Amino acid sequence: MGFKRPFWAHQALEYVLALALLSHVLRVDDGLWPRLLAAGLLINVAVVDGPLGAFRLVTRKQHRVADVLLATGAVVLGVQWWVELSTLTRVVVLGIGVLLSALIPITQWESRPPRWRRTTG
Repeated sequence: MGFKRPFWAHQALEYVLALALLSHVLRVDDGLWPRLLAAGLLINVAVVDGPLGAFRLVTRKQHRVADVLLATGAVVLGVQWWVELSTLTRVVVLGIGVLLSALIPITQWESRPPRWRRTTG
């Protein structure tokens, strides 16, 4: 299936995406939905039990489900017409949704055993 990216790299990219969206939505007045998406992305990456998790409240499996929901929400928010958004916000939100959707299948979701258990001999 190919090389899977380590979970810490997944988390690092999610932090970048969340902070990029957060910095954008705080500068424009596009309503509540993009701000909720930015907050959801940031909270989701901060509470997972990965190496870069701040609070480690949810498992990686739960995080993956939340990632799928957030990526779907971002794509829907980017292409829908009933919530008025600026063109730049639509592009940013849609880009984040696409990037997150592409990141999910190439991530190594299983945690590795401790180093002392991996050594044989």
